[in-house]
Amino acid sequence: EDLPAAQVPSVAEDSAGELLFVWLAERIAAGERLRDLVARRYSSAGVARDAEPLVLESNVGVSQPIRPSVAGLASGWAVTWRSRRVESGASASEGGIALRLVPRTGMTLGPVRQVNTTTLLDQLDPRVAALSTGMVVVWSDFSREVSTGDLRMRFLNASGASSSAELGVAVEEDGDQSRPFIVARGVRLRELP
Repeated sequence: EDLPAAQVPSVAEDSAGELLFVWLAERIAAGERLRDLVARRYSSAGVARDAEPLVLESNVGVSQPIRPSVAGLASGWAVTWRSRRVESGASASEGGIALRLVPRTGMTLGPVRQVNTTTLLDQLDPRVAALSTGMVVVWSDFSREVSTGDLRMRFLNASGASSSAELGVAVEEDGDQSRPFIVARGVRLRELP
């Protein structure tokens, strides 16, 4: 049987050939079933670099569609996922787009950052791709209260700071614009005005 989309792992290679696997791990705490978003680094020869998985976010929710995405960078990896913790305001229960940098050493994880600025209703299905200047994140935006989503993106530098505003990729188009995919390797995308 196929895994639900929220359970599918993600993997990427950094510039040194090291790998990062990201997945959801279930655990029982005080009789309650919980899920954590975790990662583990591997050498290009398949040797685990971490004795235990690195916890990117704990207790992400059991029924939430997390759908992590990872991209290899020059000094490690960028991981994005849907998180209820990064948003504030009236729609905080819906979820926003989180980003966390994982350094090649794995010793000190970067802070969890919010990528999206649109916070009305749900933001889903983030995907991240490495660029020569940093990264780009694309996701589904359901802020227009319609059953079909729009696609939004944001450019970030190598340290995870925004280098553009939130931009529309496919906004107010006919039909469903959700579940984006993105691939980039050494490609310089021009930032849109």
